[in-house]
Amino acid sequence: MIQATLPRRGAQPFDLSQVDLNRMARDAIEPWANAFDSWRSGVNDVMRPWTGQQTCGCGCPTCLPDPCNCKCCVTDADLVIEGRVGERRVIPIIIENKWRREREVELELSDFSKVADGITINAAIVGPKTFKLAPCGRQEVILVVNYTTASLTPAPAPPSANTPAASRAAAAAAAAAGTRDGNDTIPDRELPDVDRCVVAYADLRVKGCDLRSIRIAVAVLPRDCEPFVVDCGCSCCC
Repeated sequence: MIQATLPRRGAQPFDLSQVDLNRMARDAIEPWANAFDSWRSGVNDVMRPWTGQQTCGCGCPTCLPDPCNCKCCVTDADLVIEGRVGERRVIPIIIENKWRREREVELELSDFSKVADGITINAAIVGPKTFKLAPCGRQEVILVVNYTTASLTPAPAPPSANTPAASRAAAAAAAAAGTRDGNDTIPDRELPDVDRCVVAYADLRVKGCDLRSIRIAVAVLPRDCEPFVVDCGCSCCC
């Protein structure tokens, strides 16, 4: 066996004094710094506070104010209904029977909690409150909610003894729904309003179904929340 002995090449000496370590670190960090600056500028644009100046309607956050009085604090609710004083909301509710047997269902709606001084929430179920739910069937229930005040819902005259029973029942149903003889009248006066969003709660019990009561939250919004704005001119106030 012939063994060749090769000369070992020595490593070239590396002089650190000729290397700018600060420049190397700056070149390595520069791409990350640029990315962070871009992200921070985007966050600043999103979080820019409302200045109250009307712009050209570009849709940026400055053009879309979000006042605190329009935020409703709703806790533990299954159904949330929003409206303003004087409105009537009609909410359809579907009750389904997933079982292959008939169910006897009875609906019971509690009174709403107090909202504010002079403002009440009246609600009623339109239609039968007791019905049979067919196997794998469904039933529609109409819930009517009125945002009323004492000035908008004058108390109807009590039915006399000569009033037919059907008329007395219709008057009672109209009073529960917040109407007067089926006709709503708005007086020629200033419509009441609230300073901030207030919420009232009620429970809808569905007896005969294996579920807990449905928690209903009705929010009363001020009129200055998300109004419809009409531009009277062709130019903007930029």
